Amino acid sequence: MADVPANVVGYACGLLLSFHLNKNWTFDRRDRKRRATVIPFVCAFAMAYATNLGALLLFLHIGVNSYVAQALSMPVYTGVFYLLCAYFVFRPKTGGT
Repeated sequence: MADVPANVVGYACGLLLSFHLNKNWTFDRRDRKRRATVIPFVCAFAMAYATNLGALLLFLHIGVNSYVAQALSMPVYTGVFYLLCAYFVFRPKTGGT
């Protein structure tokens, strides 16, 4: 499989599992209704994935081996996605609740 389709398939497969693990384990936001977090989660995923894909294409463009380029672009996705989830999707409720 070519680099970009392989990247798309890999990240798409992990999206559902990622939602449940982040909601229930990483950020422990079981108190939030699924409906209230799905859309922000998908938006955060899309932004993190776009950043990942941009990094992948940049690495490939400058001649980095495709396996190395995939490996280098993964931390970009992970960092961006974590920050978006922590401060946008699963941020703690404010107002003393």
